[in-house]
Amino acid sequence: MVKKGLILPEFRFQVNFFDNNCVVYNIGDSMDTKFISRSEEFLLLAVWRLKENAYGVTIRNQIKEATGKSWAYGALFVMLRRLEKKGYLTSHFSDPSSQRGGKSKRIFQLSPQGVKALKEVRKAQKSVWSGIEELSVPQE
Repeated sequence: MVKKGLILPEFRFQVNFFDNNCVVYNIGDSMDTKFISRSEEFLLLAVWRLKENAYGVTIRNQIKEATGKSWAYGALFVMLRRLEKKGYLTSHFSDPSSQRGGKSKRIFQLSPQGVKALKEVRKAQKSVWSGIEELSVPQE
């Protein structure tokens, strides 16, 4: 049985527990060199735009409005959980609502680490795209 890993970025290693054994992985500088994916970027930006109203349905609608693409709820929630696990998002449950049959909404918020990730990817995109005014098919 695998227990949840513990990441200690200040020491650059990850600890995973397997049954009664402990396995340590050296993660080096890999945490500092990876960018978030484009899908993660869209999702984090949707949460940022929605502020305190960022929950599953509104996030999905925001992404569809911004991109014209509809995401499956399953894919959306898998990514939300992954981004929360990475530390880019936090979440809490709203008070139960009679309009929702007494159910709570899980509200997501961008963490400081999520803001940092968005700023890094935006800076990289500006650099990569600098000097390119318009894309066109090369003439033969």
